[in-house]
Amino acid sequence: MSALALSPDGVAGLALRLFGEPNRRLSSARELRFGRRGSLAVVPDRGVFHDHEAGVSGGVWAMVVHAGPAATTAEAA
Repeated sequence: MSALALSPDGVAGLALRLFGEPNRRLSSARELRFGRRGSLAVVPDRGVFHDHEAGVSGGVWAMVVHAGPAATTAEAA
């Protein structure tokens, strides 16, 4: 499955499975924020994430690798 096959709802659902409940206080309609300080951001409409603490960002499959279930983006897809 390619990143283009995931809808924004699919990206949001994947982020919830990987990172748990978002920080409601810091999240918005366009961006989900995770962690006590909201340092991990996911933008479902764009299919991207950025971990401000780790300095890592990328697309959906890079997000899966960053979260740990896959070792490479090819394995994540």
